[in-house]
Amino acid sequence: MTIKRDTHRMLPRPLVWGAVGVVLANLAIRGTWVALVHPPPYSDYAWYFDAATRLAEGSGYGLWDGAPTAYWPVGWPFILSVLFRLTGPSVITGLILQVLLSTATAVVVLMLAHRLTHNVRVAVAGGFGYTLLPSGWAWDSQLGSEQAFTLLTVTMLFLLAGADRWPRYAGAGAIAGAASLVRPTLLVFPAALLAIELLRSRGPRRAVAHTAAFSVALLAVIAPWTARNTAVLDSPVPVSTNGGVNLYMGTRTDTGYWWSDNPADNPLITARDEVTRNRLGTRLALSYWSGHPGRLVALAPKRLKALYSSNKSPFSALRAYGDWPADTARRWQRAADLVYWLLMTAAIAGSVVMWRYLSKELWLIGGFIIFHTALWLVFSPWDRFRFPLTPLFAVLAGTVLFLHGRRRMPYSLPSARRSGLRRISGARNAVTLMAAHARLPVLRAQVLEAGQAETDAFHASRPLPVSLR
Repeated sequence: MTIKRDTHRMLPRPLVWGAVGVVLANLAIRGTWVALVHPPPYSDYAWYFDAATRLAEGSGYGLWDGAPTAYWPVGWPFILSVLFRLTGPSVITGLILQVLLSTATAVVVLMLAHRLTHNVRVAVAGGFGYTLLPSGWAWDSQLGSEQAFTLLTVTMLFLLAGADRWPRYAGAGAIAGAASLVRPTLLVFPAALLAIELLRSRGPRRAVAHTAAFSVALLAVIAPWTARNTAVLDSPVPVSTNGGVNLYMGTRTDTGYWWSDNPADNPLITARDEVTRNRLGTRLALSYWSGHPGRLVALAPKRLKALYSSNKSPFSALRAYGDWPADTARRWQRAADLVYWLLMTAAIAGSVVMWRYLSKELWLIGGFIIFHTALWLVFSPWDRFRFPLTPLFAVLAGTVLFLHGRRRMPYSLPSARRSGLRRISGARNAVTLMAAHARLPVLRAQVLEAGQAETDAFHASRPLPVSLR
């Protein structure tokens, strides 16, 4: 009989202490940063703050004149409004929430790394790797949706990493639905999930069933908001009406933001309402890319560079809307870029380690990175939209320590994982097994000798009856 250890319920004590350390480090670093750096909300972030204030006051989700809207996703303003109902509208309380969300993300990074590798050192390294990125601190000091979306995304991946039955896929889908209300990019993730499941050797039937459970749960979460949009906008908009606008912007600029208030240059200006504008933008973008497929390929290197090359956006915002001098912003950006590229270098090495030893686990992380990156080859990217991938790079970076890890995987894990560890420490395992096999005859003789001695002692203490002698 084989006794299996339930590794999902038994957390090693070093992992718990590592999580405590990650929490304390995040609260100390991010809390100090936000206390010192807190510019007023601007642009979309000012809209989020005002919309959250109106929601907290019971005025509904609408524009400044009270007209209903779905142009901006409702998720982040709704989260802020729940806080504002308790504290009143306050930028500082919003930034404290950002710190807590980022701290929770670091803990989930630690747990995700442990679930994938079952190595405490890898997990703790991943958690601290995410904690020590200055670009993350800079985003914490701004009231954007990055932290909420990132936490929900990495939580979804954590559930998928250990999923083997449909209820957990449904749970991951529900989290994805909540994330889609913050940013709708995950609405198309089920297609990528199906491919990931097939690559993880789930089999066609199981892959389809798991993806279906995920998709149904996702749709169930966004359904109430879709129903609201149908009622107030006379159109079944799943989440928001800015998707077509952003698609069209991607045809007008290679990277970054584009907009024009000139109707002769921007046909979207002529649309009578946001639903019509969304449809027009979608139609124009699809028409353009279908007629210029080569341009999409030609733009890929430039857009990848814009997405991955630097951490310019948060520090430029601190210079433009805060009280930072230009030199201070540049110095902090350089420091953030240095730490970021150190992490990315380790992440590249870690992906090689996972490909060699834990390839099935890599498909989940790598598949999501490919999915998210591919989206921003169609839309117009900048480094802000890379932020949700940062936790995954931290996990991969921590995996470099797997080469030197001494903590063995439990034998209750699937054979592929066990074989991966055996290849890492094959020599040590081989010596151990050889020694055990060499001792088997000796142990067998000792057991037989001990058993015979006990039998003799038993008969000596209980003499046979006279009739049987």
